[in-house]
Amino acid sequence: MLLGVLNHPQINQRIKLHLMEEKIRQALIKKPHSTELQSALADILLEKKAYRQAKLLYQQVLQGNPNNVTALNNLAWLYATTKNAPPGAKKRSLALSLKAAAIKQKPFILDTLAEAYFINGEKEKALQAIEAAIALHPDNIDYYISQRQKFIKNESR
Repeated sequence: MLLGVLNHPQINQRIKLHLMEEKIRQALIKKPHSTELQSALADILLEKKAYRQAKLLYQQVLQGNPNNVTALNNLAWLYATTKNAPPGAKKRSLALSLKAAAIKQKPFILDTLAEAYFINGEKEKALQAIEAAIALHPDNIDYYISQRQKFIKNESR
């Protein structure tokens, strides 16, 4: 029975995340100011939906390295997609994603920018950003196409 449970993809993913989190926390004891380790831990916490903790870590990373593209992008995504986000989160998401996209043009960064534009009511810019992401031929193209459809569908309202 236990082996069957361990083969379940969601449980297996949770175990991997937990083990990675523990390893990173141990490494942070030795290197508490490592923005790389802080960012990696924040990524895991974001994946685990521990949004408050992830937000604090991304903010800490950005204090030490204001141009950390991963922290900029992931904090922007967190602000754009988290329910019950704090006041000003939509505008903050757009500012962070614009900065990340100015540093690096990757599909996932342009997707975050598109989402930030979308939640701020700038549907045409959202479509332009997602089209730019699609033009880069990302591996998971179906996701990006579904994002484009979401923006088109909601544009006509």
